Amino acid sequence: MATDYKTTISILRLIQRLERTHGRALPTNKLAQEFGVHRRTLTRWVLALADAVEPGEDPPLHREI
Repeated sequence: MATDYKTTISILRLIQRLERTHGRALPTNKLAQEFGVHRRTLTRWVLALADAVEPGEDPPLHREI
C-alpha cells in the first residue's frame, strides 16, 4: 500500500477512534503506539483535525502524557 494511502487510512481510523470516545480525552502516547507513529505525528494529525472543525466548547481530542 502506498504511504499516502496508509496515512489517509490511519487518519480515518483515528477519526473513528476519537468518535467512539464520546468526548473523553485519549493519551497521545497510547494512540501513537496504536497507529505506529511518533507522538508528534499523532499530535499534528489531531491538531489538523481540530483546525478543520468548527470551534466549540468540546473537550480536547487528546492529552499529552
